[in-house]
Amino acid sequence: LAEGWFADSLRRAHDIGLAKPGVTCGIHAQKFVQICLPFSVDELTRRELACRGHLQAAIQQGFVGQRDLHFEEDDLQGLPERLKAGWTSSLGKWIPGRGKYKVRIGRDAINKVLPFCHNASTRSRVFEAYFEGFGSEVNATA
Repeated sequence: LAEGWFADSLRRAHDIGLAKPGVTCGIHAQKFVQICLPFSVDELTRRELACRGHLQAAIQQGFVGQRDLHFEEDDLQGLPERLKAGWTSSLGKWIPGRGKYKVRIGRDAINKVLPFCHNASTRSRVFEAYFEGFGSEVNATA
């Protein structure tokens, strides 16, 4: 009870300028830190862990990929057939209005397309789609 009364009084004195850290004698600096910080260490740790969890989830979502791009054979020149095999349409042929290859744009596509693809516009499309996949949530959370 006395500790609460002292902290409340010291907080009020600090707020109106009667008690100042490093100037007012007889009051330990640790007590000023306790009254000046609005949150406890536990509360700050809990908030930091929650923010870190949200950031990690947003980053993982971007790595996995959230959208697909469709490409023709000419778009993926330079990629070995073994890399393109997983992206072939389920029909195994050209689909009107779409390409022969359906590529989920995530980290896997970045690692396969950018180093091998000879087509600069394809590399650009994949790169831009990948970073758009992270959205503004990653920047806001970070």
